[in-house]
Amino acid sequence: MKLLIAALLIAISTSTFSTEQSIHISYSEQKPAFKVLAEKAKKKITRIYSQPDSIFVTPQNTPIPLQKSNLMINIGINPTEAATKQNDSIYAFINQQDLKENLSANQHQWNAIPIDPPIMTMVDIADQLSTQVHKNSIIIAVSEDNVDAINSIRQIAPLKNSTINLVVIKKGQTPAKEIEQHLRGASVIVAIRDPIVWSKKNARWMLRQAYDYRIPVIGYSKAFLKAGAMVSVYASADDIIDKTLDMANYWLTNGTLKDSKVITAKSTIEINYHIANALNYDSALLKKIKRVQ
Repeated sequence: MKLLIAALLIAISTSTFSTEQSIHISYSEQKPAFKVLAEKAKKKITRIYSQPDSIFVTPQNTPIPLQKSNLMINIGINPTEAATKQNDSIYAFINQQDLKENLSANQHQWNAIPIDPPIMTMVDIADQLSTQVHKNSIIIAVSEDNVDAINSIRQIAPLKNSTINLVVIKKGQTPAKEIEQHLRGASVIVAIRDPIVWSKKNARWMLRQAYDYRIPVIGYSKAFLKAGAMVSVYASADDIIDKTLDMANYWLTNGTLKDSKVITAKSTIEINYHIANALNYDSALLKKIKRVQ
Protein backbone atom coordinates (compact mmCIF):
# COMPACT_ATOMS: atom_id res chain seq x y z
CA MET A 1 0.00 0.00 0.00
CA LYS A 2 2.80 2.38 0.93
CA LEU A 3 4.51 1.64 -2.39
CA LEU A 4 1.29 2.42 -4.26
CA ILE A 5 0.89 5.76 -2.46
CA ALA A 6 4.52 6.65 -3.18
CA ALA A 7 4.07 5.83 -6.86
CA LEU A 8 0.94 7.99 -7.02
CA LEU A 9 2.76 10.91 -5.41
CA ILE A 10 5.61 10.64 -7.92
CA ALA A 11 3.15 10.52 -10.80
CA ILE A 12 1.32 13.59 -9.50
CA SER A 13 4.60 15.44 -9.00
CA THR A 14 5.80 14.56 -12.48
CA SER A 15 2.57 15.59 -14.13
CA THR A 16 2.69 18.92 -12.27
CA PHE A 17 6.25 19.61 -13.44
CA SER A 18 5.30 18.74 -17.02
CA THR A 19 2.55 21.34 -17.31
CA GLU A 20 2.24 22.81 -20.79
CA GLN A 21 4.16 26.11 -20.93
CA SER A 22 5.78 25.55 -17.55
CA ILE A 23 8.67 27.82 -16.60
CA HIS A 24 11.56 26.24 -14.69
CA ILE A 25 13.96 28.62 -12.95
CA SER A 26 17.23 26.94 -12.02
CA TYR A 27 19.81 28.81 -9.93
CA SER A 28 23.49 28.32 -9.19
CA GLU A 29 24.33 27.53 -5.59
CA GLN A 30 27.73 29.21 -5.84
CA LYS A 31 26.31 32.39 -4.29
CA PRO A 32 23.33 32.71 -1.89
CA ALA A 33 22.19 35.76 -3.87
CA PHE A 34 21.28 33.60 -6.88
CA LYS A 35 18.49 31.88 -4.93
CA VAL A 36 17.11 35.26 -3.89
CA LEU A 37 17.23 36.44 -7.50
CA ALA A 38 15.49 33.27 -8.71
CA GLU A 39 12.66 33.80 -6.22
CA LYS A 40 12.40 37.43 -7.27
CA ALA A 41 12.18 36.37 -10.92
CA LYS A 42 9.40 33.91 -10.06
CA LYS A 43 7.48 36.59 -8.16
CA LYS A 44 7.61 38.98 -11.09
CA ILE A 45 6.69 36.34 -13.69
CA THR A 46 3.74 35.29 -11.51
CA ARG A 47 2.26 38.76 -11.99
CA ILE A 48 2.02 38.27 -15.77
CA TYR A 49 1.26 34.54 -15.97
CA SER A 50 -2.22 33.24 -15.21
CA GLN A 51 -0.87 29.85 -14.04
CA PRO A 52 1.48 30.56 -11.09
CA ASP A 53 1.50 26.85 -10.19
CA SER A 54 3.40 26.25 -13.44
CA ILE A 55 6.46 28.25 -12.35
CA PHE A 56 9.11 26.25 -10.48
CA VAL A 57 12.32 27.26 -8.73
CA THR A 58 15.00 24.63 -8.12
CA PRO A 59 18.73 24.56 -7.31
CA GLN A 60 21.16 23.66 -10.05
CA ASN A 61 21.62 19.91 -10.65
CA THR A 62 18.14 19.09 -9.31
CA PRO A 63 16.55 16.52 -11.69
CA ILE A 64 13.72 18.24 -13.56
CA PRO A 65 11.27 16.29 -15.74
CA LEU A 66 10.79 18.60 -18.72
CA GLN A 67 8.63 18.76 -21.79
CA LYS A 68 10.05 20.38 -24.90
CA SER A 69 7.40 23.08 -24.55
CA ASN A 70 8.84 24.26 -21.21
CA LEU A 71 11.06 27.33 -20.74
CA MET A 72 14.32 27.12 -18.77
CA ILE A 73 15.60 30.22 -16.98
CA ASN A 74 19.16 29.77 -15.70
CA ILE A 75 20.26 32.19 -12.97
CA GLY A 76 24.04 32.40 -12.60
CA ILE A 77 24.49 29.19 -14.62
CA ASN A 78 26.63 29.36 -17.73
CA PRO A 79 25.68 27.38 -20.85
CA THR A 80 28.11 24.52 -20.26
CA GLU A 81 26.52 23.81 -16.87
CA ALA A 82 22.86 24.09 -17.90
CA ALA A 83 20.61 21.11 -17.18
CA THR A 84 19.28 20.97 -20.73
CA LYS A 85 19.84 22.34 -24.19
CA GLN A 86 16.64 20.80 -25.51
CA ASN A 87 14.42 23.70 -24.38
CA ASP A 88 14.14 27.39 -25.07
CA SER A 89 16.51 28.86 -22.48
CA ILE A 90 17.32 32.19 -20.87
CA TYR A 91 20.75 32.65 -19.24
CA ALA A 92 20.87 35.55 -16.78
CA PHE A 93 23.55 36.88 -14.41
CA ILE A 94 26.49 35.31 -16.22
CA ASN A 95 29.81 36.74 -17.39
CA GLN A 96 30.24 37.81 -20.99
CA GLN A 97 33.17 35.41 -21.36
CA ASP A 98 30.96 32.43 -20.45
CA LEU A 99 28.56 33.14 -23.29
CA LYS A 100 30.87 31.71 -25.94
CA GLU A 101 30.78 28.31 -24.24
CA ASN A 102 28.42 25.84 -25.85
CA LEU A 103 25.63 28.21 -26.86
CA SER A 104 25.82 26.81 -30.37
CA ALA A 105 24.87 23.41 -28.91
CA ASN A 106 21.42 24.68 -27.89
CA GLN A 107 18.86 22.92 -30.05
CA HIS A 108 16.24 25.57 -29.35
CA GLN A 109 16.16 29.35 -29.05
CA TRP A 110 18.16 31.08 -26.32
CA ASN A 111 18.59 34.54 -24.87
CA ALA A 112 21.51 35.55 -22.67
CA ILE A 113 21.54 38.56 -20.35
CA PRO A 114 25.08 39.12 -19.04
CA ILE A 115 26.05 41.12 -15.98
CA ASP A 116 28.75 42.92 -17.98
CA PRO A 117 27.96 46.26 -19.62
CA PRO A 118 28.42 46.68 -23.38
CA ILE A 119 32.03 47.57 -24.19
CA MET A 120 30.78 50.26 -26.55
CA THR A 121 28.95 52.08 -23.73
CA MET A 122 32.18 52.25 -21.74
CA VAL A 123 34.16 53.37 -24.79
CA ASP A 124 31.62 56.12 -25.56
CA ILE A 125 32.03 57.45 -22.00
CA ALA A 126 35.82 57.29 -22.34
CA ASP A 127 35.61 59.19 -25.63
CA GLN A 128 33.59 61.93 -23.91
CA LEU A 129 36.07 62.17 -21.03
CA SER A 130 38.94 62.50 -23.49
CA THR A 131 37.62 65.91 -24.60
CA GLN A 132 38.84 67.51 -21.36
CA VAL A 133 42.50 66.48 -21.60
CA HIS A 134 45.27 66.96 -24.17
CA LYS A 135 45.75 63.22 -24.57
CA ASN A 136 43.48 61.05 -26.68
CA SER A 137 44.46 57.41 -26.11
CA ILE A 138 41.97 55.06 -24.44
CA ILE A 139 43.74 52.05 -22.94
CA ILE A 140 41.94 48.70 -22.88
CA ALA A 141 44.05 45.82 -21.55
CA VAL A 142 43.03 42.25 -22.37
CA SER A 143 44.74 38.89 -21.84
CA GLU A 144 45.75 37.10 -25.03
CA ASP A 145 43.31 34.22 -24.33
CA ASN A 146 40.33 36.58 -24.25
CA VAL A 147 39.92 36.30 -28.01
CA ASP A 148 36.25 37.37 -28.20
CA ALA A 149 36.98 40.64 -26.37
CA ILE A 150 40.03 41.33 -28.54
CA ASN A 151 37.99 40.82 -31.71
CA SER A 152 35.14 42.99 -30.42
CA ILE A 153 37.49 45.86 -29.57
CA ARG A 154 39.26 45.67 -32.93
CA GLN A 155 35.89 45.99 -34.69
CA ILE A 156 34.99 49.28 -32.97
CA ALA A 157 34.63 52.07 -35.51
CA PRO A 158 36.88 55.15 -35.30
CA LEU A 159 35.93 57.43 -32.41
CA LYS A 160 35.21 61.14 -32.53
CA ASN A 161 37.69 62.39 -29.93
CA SER A 162 40.17 59.62 -29.27
CA THR A 163 41.74 56.35 -30.38
CA ILE A 164 41.78 52.94 -28.71
CA ASN A 165 45.09 51.52 -27.55
CA LEU A 166 44.49 47.78 -27.18
CA VAL A 167 47.14 46.32 -24.86
CA VAL A 168 47.26 42.52 -25.13
CA ILE A 169 48.77 40.90 -22.03
CA LYS A 170 50.69 37.73 -22.83
CA LYS A 171 51.31 34.78 -20.53
CA GLY A 172 53.89 35.58 -17.87
CA GLN A 173 53.56 39.35 -18.25
CA THR A 174 52.53 41.60 -15.36
CA PRO A 175 49.49 43.69 -16.44
CA ALA A 176 50.39 46.79 -14.40
CA LYS A 177 53.92 46.89 -15.80
CA GLU A 178 52.72 46.42 -19.38
CA ILE A 179 50.06 49.13 -19.02
CA GLU A 180 52.47 51.59 -17.39
CA GLN A 181 54.44 51.81 -20.62
CA HIS A 182 51.37 53.41 -22.26
CA LEU A 183 50.17 55.73 -19.50
CA ARG A 184 51.94 58.95 -20.47
CA GLY A 185 49.82 59.29 -23.60
CA ALA A 186 46.60 57.94 -22.11
CA SER A 187 43.41 59.88 -21.46
CA VAL A 188 41.29 57.07 -19.95
CA ILE A 189 41.60 53.41 -18.97
CA VAL A 190 38.61 51.16 -19.68
CA ALA A 191 38.51 48.02 -17.53
CA ILE A 192 36.59 45.11 -19.02
CA ARG A 193 36.06 41.78 -17.29
CA ASP A 194 39.22 39.74 -17.62
CA PRO A 195 40.24 37.68 -14.58
CA ILE A 196 43.89 37.67 -15.62
CA VAL A 197 44.22 41.42 -16.15
CA TRP A 198 41.77 42.71 -13.52
CA SER A 199 42.27 40.25 -10.67
CA LYS A 200 41.82 41.78 -7.19
CA LYS A 201 45.57 42.08 -6.72
CA ASN A 202 46.17 43.63 -10.13
CA ALA A 203 43.16 45.94 -9.87
CA ARG A 204 44.40 47.58 -6.65
CA TRP A 205 47.82 48.12 -8.20
CA MET A 206 46.54 49.47 -11.52
CA LEU A 207 43.91 51.76 -9.99
CA ARG A 208 46.55 53.35 -7.77
CA GLN A 209 48.92 53.59 -10.74
CA ALA A 210 46.26 55.30 -12.87
CA TYR A 211 45.51 57.80 -10.10
CA ASP A 212 49.21 58.62 -9.76
CA TYR A 213 49.26 59.41 -13.50
CA ARG A 214 45.95 61.35 -13.10
CA ILE A 215 44.12 59.06 -15.50
CA PRO A 216 40.48 58.11 -14.81
CA VAL A 217 39.42 54.47 -14.87
CA ILE A 218 36.02 53.23 -16.07
CA GLY A 219 35.10 49.94 -14.39
CA TYR A 220 32.56 47.24 -15.24
CA SER A 221 31.02 46.80 -11.76
CA LYS A 222 29.93 48.88 -8.80
CA ALA A 223 32.86 47.53 -6.77
CA PHE A 224 35.24 49.55 -8.95
CA LEU A 225 33.89 52.82 -7.51
CA LYS A 226 34.91 51.88 -3.98
CA ALA A 227 38.27 50.64 -5.23
CA GLY A 228 39.15 53.96 -6.87
CA ALA A 229 37.66 54.07 -10.38
CA MET A 230 36.12 57.37 -11.42
CA VAL A 231 33.21 55.78 -13.30
CA SER A 232 31.44 52.43 -13.03
CA VAL A 233 29.08 51.03 -15.65
CA TYR A 234 26.96 48.03 -14.71
CA ALA A 235 23.52 46.47 -14.93
CA SER A 236 21.67 46.36 -11.62
CA ALA A 237 20.11 43.12 -10.42
CA ASP A 238 16.62 44.59 -10.83
CA ASP A 239 17.34 45.66 -14.41
CA ILE A 240 18.57 42.17 -15.32
CA ILE A 241 15.49 40.62 -13.69
CA ASP A 242 13.25 43.03 -15.62
CA LYS A 243 14.96 42.11 -18.89
CA THR A 244 14.53 38.42 -18.03
CA LEU A 245 10.84 39.14 -17.41
CA ASP A 246 10.55 40.75 -20.86
CA MET A 247 11.99 37.63 -22.49
CA ALA A 248 9.73 35.30 -20.47
CA ASN A 249 6.70 37.42 -21.34
CA TYR A 250 7.53 37.18 -25.05
CA TRP A 251 7.86 33.40 -24.70
CA LEU A 252 4.52 33.13 -22.91
CA THR A 253 2.82 35.16 -25.64
CA ASN A 254 4.44 33.50 -28.65
CA GLY A 255 5.46 30.05 -27.43
CA THR A 256 9.11 30.65 -28.33
CA LEU A 257 11.89 33.17 -27.80
CA LYS A 258 12.25 35.74 -30.54
CA ASP A 259 15.90 35.19 -31.52
CA SER A 260 18.97 33.42 -30.22
CA LYS A 261 21.11 36.33 -29.08
CA VAL A 262 22.77 38.24 -26.26
CA ILE A 263 20.56 40.97 -24.84
CA THR A 264 21.96 43.64 -22.53
CA ALA A 265 20.02 45.11 -19.64
CA LYS A 266 19.92 48.86 -19.07
CA SER A 267 23.24 50.19 -17.82
CA THR A 268 23.62 52.17 -14.62
CA ILE A 269 26.38 54.79 -14.74
CA GLU A 270 27.82 55.94 -11.42
CA ILE A 271 30.55 58.47 -10.74
CA ASN A 272 33.03 58.65 -7.87
CA TYR A 273 32.90 62.42 -7.38
CA HIS A 274 35.80 62.35 -4.93
CA ILE A 275 38.07 61.01 -7.70
CA ALA A 276 36.47 63.24 -10.35
CA ASN A 277 37.09 66.36 -8.25
CA ALA A 278 40.66 65.30 -7.50
CA LEU A 279 41.27 64.93 -11.25
CA ASN A 280 39.53 68.29 -11.92
CA TYR A 281 36.80 66.96 -14.20
CA ASP A 282 34.13 69.44 -15.21
CA SER A 283 30.72 68.88 -13.59
CA ALA A 284 28.88 69.59 -16.86
CA LEU A 285 30.87 66.84 -18.59
CA LEU A 286 30.11 64.41 -15.76
CA LYS A 287 26.39 65.12 -16.15
CA LYS A 288 26.71 64.47 -19.88
CA ILE A 289 28.35 61.05 -19.50
CA LYS A 290 25.62 59.90 -17.12
CA ARG A 291 23.23 60.11 -20.08
CA VAL A 292 25.33 57.79 -22.29
CA GLN A 293 23.60 54.46 -23.07
